[in-house]
Amino acid sequence: MGDVGVKADELSALLQERLGFRARDLHHALRKAGRRVPRRLRVEGEYIALAQHMELTPKLAKQIDSARVAAGYRDLKRFVEEINPRDRVNDGLLSIIGPQALGLIVLFALSLVVLRWRGLI
Repeated sequence: MGDVGVKADELSALLQERLGFRARDLHHALRKAGRRVPRRLRVEGEYIALAQHMELTPKLAKQIDSARVAAGYRDLKRFVEEINPRDRVNDGLLSIIGPQALGLIVLFALSLVVLRWRGLI
């Protein structure tokens, strides 16, 4: 396994760690990440995954664009390192609790209006 394979394995492990899933390789990790990774970075990651397979065959290894692999690796790694798993959990909880809290506030305000309207307050 050459330089591209090491980079692909590192990106795959980083994606799995930060986004909390399991995948066989970088291609499957990017598919599981889906829209959580921007399209441009997914395309670059797919090229790195393709280059990893091309690297195994000597004739195809000569066709790998090493500058594109390096730039894609750098950009994708920077993006994935900025992902905070704790923030993902907090955002998920807030997306569940937020609408319920808003509903309770509206219900409370509506009940106050009804009580005031009936003269009980």
